[in-house]
Amino acid sequence: GWHDQQPVTGAVDVALSRLKLDARDFELDGRKPISLTFSALLAPPHGKSGKLVWRGVVGLYPVSAQGQVNAQRLPLQAFKPYVADRLNIDILRADASFKGRVNYAQQSAGPHLHINGDARIEQLRTTSNPGSATANDAPPPNEASVQTAPATPALDSGAAVSGVLGEDLLNWQQLRVAGLDLRLDPGHAPQVAVNDTQLSNFYARIIVHPNGRINLQDLVKTSASAPAASAAASVAPDAPVIHFGPTRLVNGEVSFGDHFIRPNYSADLTALNGSLGAFNTVANPQAPQMADLQLTGLAQNTAQLAINGKLNPLAKPLALDIAAKVTGLDLPPLSPYSVKYSGHGIERGKLSMNVTYKIAPDGQLSATNKLVLNQLQFGQQVPGASASLPVTLATTLLADRNGVINLDLPISGSLNDPQFSLGPIILKAIFNLIGKAITAPFSLLAHALGGGSGQDMSQVPFAPGSAQLSEAARAQLDKIALAVAARPQIKLTVIGTAPIEDERPALKRERLNALVAAERRPDEASADTAATDAAAPDATAINTAVPDEATQPASGTSAAATTVEAETAQAASAPARAASAASADEYPQLLRRLYRRANIPGKPRNALGMIRDAPVAQMESLLLAHITVTEDDLRQLAAQRTAAVQGYLTTHGLNADRVFIGTANPGVAASNAQPSAEPASNAASAAASAVTPHVELQLSAR
Repeated sequence: GWHDQQPVTGAVDVALSRLKLDARDFELDGRKPISLTFSALLAPPHGKSGKLVWRGVVGLYPVSAQGQVNAQRLPLQAFKPYVADRLNIDILRADASFKGRVNYAQQSAGPHLHINGDARIEQLRTTSNPGSATANDAPPPNEASVQTAPATPALDSGAAVSGVLGEDLLNWQQLRVAGLDLRLDPGHAPQVAVNDTQLSNFYARIIVHPNGRINLQDLVKTSASAPAASAAASVAPDAPVIHFGPTRLVNGEVSFGDHFIRPNYSADLTALNGSLGAFNTVANPQAPQMADLQLTGLAQNTAQLAINGKLNPLAKPLALDIAAKVTGLDLPPLSPYSVKYSGHGIERGKLSMNVTYKIAPDGQLSATNKLVLNQLQFGQQVPGASASLPVTLATTLLADRNGVINLDLPISGSLNDPQFSLGPIILKAIFNLIGKAITAPFSLLAHALGGGSGQDMSQVPFAPGSAQLSEAARAQLDKIALAVAARPQIKLTVIGTAPIEDERPALKRERLNALVAAERRPDEASADTAATDAAAPDATAINTAVPDEATQPASGTSAAATTVEAETAQAASAPARAASAASADEYPQLLRRLYRRANIPGKPRNALGMIRDAPVAQMESLLLAHITVTEDDLRQLAAQRTAAVQGYLTTHGLNADRVFIGTANPGVAASNAQPSAEPASNAASAAASAVTPHVELQLSAR
C-alpha cells in the first residue's frame, strides 16, 4: 500500500496487489544496472484497478531506466492530490494505458527522456470545481436562463464521487494516441510527435463567463501577479516542438452557455464527427502550418452543421481559415440576444448561414456571414429591456414576398480582446442592421434589393426649380415601386420640399427660360416643338401683357408683368417645357426680343434715348432681377414635385391606397448638398446648383 499525506488537497492512497518482481544481477552498491521484471495491479480505495508491467533494466547510480512498459487502465484519479492545487477542475476518473518503450537517464546536464509507443486515456470524467473560475456562475435573482443546460452523460459505475460535484466539464470515452514520440534532452526544446489521434464519444461544456472569459481558458490556475501573456507574443526558445498527425473526432457533443448576457443563453452541438489533418508548431508565427479541417454535426438537434477549411490549434494566437454552413437553426432560443439588442424576443423563425472566418497572425478576425432568416417573427416589447427597435418594420422591409431575409454581414474583431465572443457579435450586427429602420429605413429596403445597406433611396432628386422627373429618378422610383409592391404591410408617404433660399434663384431661371422660349415666333418653331409651343405664352399675349415702358412707374414690377410671369411659370411646369426650350443658337436672339419688350428700368440707352443692345449676361441679370418668386410659388413647386412622384408610383405598380401625400414644406433646407447634374448657365443657376432639391419618402408599417 502507498499512503501519502503530504498533498494539501488530500492524501494519496494506492494499493498494489498480485505483485511480481524479478530482479537479476543485483549488486549492493547499485553501480551496475539491474535486469528487472515487474507486474502488479494498482487500485485506488474506490474504483477499478489497472495493471502495470515493466521489462527492462534499471540503474540507481546514476538513475536510469530502459525497457518496455505495458500499462492498462491505470486509475490516474488516484494521484490527483499531487496536482489538484494547480487545477480548477476535479478529475473524477481517467483510465490511462500505454504500451511502448521508455529510455531515461539522469545526466550531469539534466535528464534525458525518450518515450515512444501508443497511449490511451479512457473513461475521462472531469467536473468544474464548485466556486472556481470554471464553475457555472448562477444568474442573479429573477434572471433565470431561457434554456436549461443539456443532460450530461451518466456517471460510470467505477467513477469516484465526491461530496459536492460541479458541472460536467470535459468527458470522453476514449482518447487514443498512436505513434507517440516524446524526447527531452538537456539544452534542447522538448519534442513531441504523434502519428495519429482519435477522440471518441466526447463531451465538452464551454461557458462564456460574465467577465467575457471562456471557462476552458482557466483549467490551470495562474498566479494573480503574473503578467498576462499577449496572444501575439513570439514563441519562447524552449517551447515544445510539436508534430501532430491526423486527428479524428467521433460522436462528439459540445454544450455552449453564454453567461455574458442576461438571461443566459445555451445551445447544444451534437453528433460531431470529423477530422483534422497534420499540423505542428513553427518558429515563425507569421506563417503557421495549417491542417485541413472537416467537421459535421447538428446544432440544437435539428440544424445541420458543416465546417471545412484549415486550422492550427497550436498557433499563438489560434490560426484558422475556415468556412462553415448551418441549415435550419431555430431562432427562438436566441431570444436572450434579441431582447438585449432589440427589446423583443423571437417567437419563430429559422436561420441558415454560410460563413467564412480568417484569423491573421496578429489575432485579428475577419469574417463574412451570409445569413438567411426564414419566417422571422418577433414578440411584443419586453418591459424594462435596455433597447427598443422597430423590428416589425425592419423585418417587413428586409423580407421578400416569401418571408425570407437575406443578409451579408462582414464582422471583425480581435482575439486579444477578453470580451470578444463571436455569437453575440453576429447577433449584434443583425440588430444593428434592424436599428436602421429608425434612422434609414430605405437603406434596409435597398439592402433587400441587393443594393447594399449604404444606399439610401429616401430622396428623389429634382433639378433646381423643376418638377420634372429625371431618368435617374424614374429608375429609382421603379425599384421602390417593385420593392414596396412585394411587401403588402408597408405604406409610403411622399413629402415635397422646395428650400426657399436654395430654390428661389433656380425658379427665377426656369421662368426666364420659359419667357425666352415663348418669344419664338410660329414660323421659327420646328415641327417637333410646334405642339409644345402652344402651351407657352405666345408673342401676342406677351406684347399685350407687357405695357409700354413710358407708361410704367420708375420702380417696381407691373401687374401685367406679373401676369406674364404667372403664364410663363405655368408653361415652364408643363411636361413639354424641356422640348420647347430655346436652343443655344437661338437663345441670344430670343432673349434680346424679350429684353427689348420688357418694361424694366435701367436698360442701357444711346445718345438718342433708344434701347441699346447689351451682352447676354447683362440682359439676363436685369430680367432676373425683376422676376418675383414668392413662398406660395415655392410651395406650389413642392406640391408639383409631390404629385409627380405620387403619380409615377401609382402608375407603376403601387395601389393608390398605399401611397400617401404629406404636407409639403417649402422652408426645409436641402439636406444633401452636392453639385447638380445640370450645368449652370449663369451666376444665379450656379448658386442654385449647390444643392440637390428632392422629395422625401417615408416608410411605415400598415
